[in-house]
Amino acid sequence: MSEPKCLYDSIGGIDKVEELVDRFYDLMVLDPSLTELRAMHPQDISSSREKLKFFLTGWMGGPDIYSPKYGHPMLRAQSMVDVHVSSLGRLRY
Repeated sequence: MSEPKCLYDSIGGIDKVEELVDRFYDLMVLDPSLTELRAMHPQDISSSREKLKFFLTGWMGGPDIYSPKYGHPMLRAQSMVDVHVSSLGRLRY
């Protein structure tokens, strides 16, 4: 019996992760209901795209390329930044 593939391999690797990330950020720009979410990001979102691509790659079972480049994600600590999010924005996110 062969070992089950991780999610990263099952979806097609880094190219598919990049497609997913690009679609996510493209929708933030195109969908007016996501304006509040887009406003939480810098004007130039190229670094955000790269960070999410690298993070999701490791999270899905692929190679760990996020931590060596950016350090531990520390998601909880980063989430404690004083940013106002409306109830509607929270639901959309």
